[in-house]
Amino acid sequence: MGYKEEALEILKESNVIDGYSVMPVDIVQKRKEGVKRVIESIHLPRLKKGGVNGLICALYVETKYKPKIFKKSFGTIESYTCRYR
Repeated sequence: MGYKEEALEILKESNVIDGYSVMPVDIVQKRKEGVKRVIESIHLPRLKKGGVNGLICALYVETKYKPKIFKKSFGTIESYTCRYR
């Protein structure tokens, strides 16, 4: 087994976490543009190809939304939901 095959085997058995993700911003923007199924059609294929099986994403809510912070925050969190197993 060569080094590439060995690396791919290790990758299959490992957790790969994307700790720098701007996906929430992209998801919200694309949905505003009318794009449907943003996660499934754009992000998920890329994540799977890279062997990523976990994400850490910051949740940022602009100051102008502070009176409605919980509604805005949960709307952003909801943008991550998709039917993937």
